[in-house]
Amino acid sequence: MQWRLAGLSRARDNIQNQLSDLVKQKPRNKDDDDLISEMTRLEAMLQVSRDDLVCRSYRITPVSSFLSQLL
Repeated sequence: MQWRLAGLSRARDNIQNQLSDLVKQKPRNKDDDDLISEMTRLEAMLQVSRDDLVCRSYRITPVSSFLSQLL
């Protein structure tokens, strides 16, 4: 029984060390995550705007207008 506890303790220590190493390898912080989220949001808005521009040039109902009418 005691050797099992010792083995579990070693396994726990190894996992904690691996987790610590992973945290050190990930330099991103909340600010980085916020910036990535904002960039993703802006890229989506840009794509919708491009789609609307294409639709207007071909006189097609833009997707955003169509969706707003549905909602």
